[in-house]
Amino acid sequence: MRLVINQQFAKIGLKIVKPQLILERIPPEFKMRRKPGKLEIESSRPVLHIDQTECFADAGLMTQGRFHDYYAQVAYSDVLSGIARRVQEGKY
Repeated sequence: MRLVINQQFAKIGLKIVKPQLILERIPPEFKMRRKPGKLEIESSRPVLHIDQTECFADAGLMTQGRFHDYYAQVAYSDVLSGIARRVQEGKY
């Protein structure tokens, strides 16, 4: 078996002539100013009201208002009885 390869180079008829006008490009000056971002978040906290009136009533306890009133009355009566005792003894 015989293998024969023939090759022929292509010839392109190009006539290259230097251009008459030579363009030069100057890169533009580009300056960019950047401010860092600013993020502000305001969040109001939730207000929580806990009413334990029923809980105290079920446990047989007084509410804060009744507790305050009761001991204010006890203190008032103790002061008045102390004053009465001093007046009886005659000491100022």
